[in-house]
Amino acid sequence: MRESLLSMMLHFNRQIGRSLADQKERVWGRPGYSQCAALFSQRVLIIGFGSLGRSMAELLKAFGAGITAVKRDTGGFEGHPHADRVVSFDRLEEELPHADHVVLVLPGGAETDGIITARHLNAMKPGAYLYNLGRGNCCREEDLVIALQNGPLAGAGLDVFAEEPLPPASPLWEQPNVLITPHSSAISREYIDLFIQEWIGILREML
Repeated sequence: MRESLLSMMLHFNRQIGRSLADQKERVWGRPGYSQCAALFSQRVLIIGFGSLGRSMAELLKAFGAGITAVKRDTGGFEGHPHADRVVSFDRLEEELPHADHVVLVLPGGAETDGIITARHLNAMKPGAYLYNLGRGNCCREEDLVIALQNGPLAGAGLDVFAEEPLPPASPLWEQPNVLITPHSSAISREYIDLFIQEWIGILREML
């Protein structure tokens, strides 16, 4: 999943969509790439700092990104070597204006249903990107479309949705600044082997 997130970030930072369009049209558009951004100059806000969020922080930190993590409850949590700061959810709106990339890795369920509101999206830094690799219930897609069309969002990488498969009528399909993957961020040739290894570890702990 963390590699899927990294690929989405690089897609936007390195303007891969533009590269593919230029290649199709046989355009040598080199001057336009001066607006590409490097991860080492950016700040990433990871909302949901369980094992997945921590793994993503580890990878992004290796690229030099600044990492701020958000946990629902930071009680008894002493931080993490790959996060510069760990804050509680009630401080989220203070952090959003400073993040170039906002990553949602929240679990599903009633507690996270609609937890990211239009107010949160509007508080984001102009030109920032949003990624959701957790669960599709945490953010209303209607609010997300508005933020993509009217700002402040420059784009979004989305792997999960409120309804899956994503209905053909969803306006998300039509947004030029959205990268959609079909709930596939964890899928790879190595998936089954990793799954078995994880369960073996769990069984050993139970014995």
